[in-house]
Amino acid sequence: MHGRATHKYDEAGNEIELTRTVGELQTDTHRTRYDEYGNKLAEESESLNRQMRFDPDAGAAELDEVKNQVDRSSARYEYEFDERQNWIQQTQWSAADLAQNEFRSMLVKRTLTYF
Repeated sequence: MHGRATHKYDEAGNEIELTRTVGELQTDTHRTRYDEYGNKLAEESESLNRQMRFDPDAGAAELDEVKNQVDRSSARYEYEFDERQNWIQQTQWSAADLAQNEFRSMLVKRTLTYF
């Protein structure tokens, strides 16, 4: 079984979608949205996992459509900017499932020095 990755980019060169497939068993799609300055605004991930059923009598495997599992997660980003409009703090809010409440999953602070 082999995998394949497909990338899509916006006009600014930002990756907006990555889809990875492993044969017919798994498809993972990751989408990202950006603001006009290239800062991440939101990400959504979807993973489709399929199970195969093997019939030893027939010596064949087939996809079991009943046992498909789809997992989804999301993240959104908030920023604080300095006087030159460069971000100095990035907060990531995540949800492990789209129906769940968000939680703060990451806080990045950076110090910029201007000469």
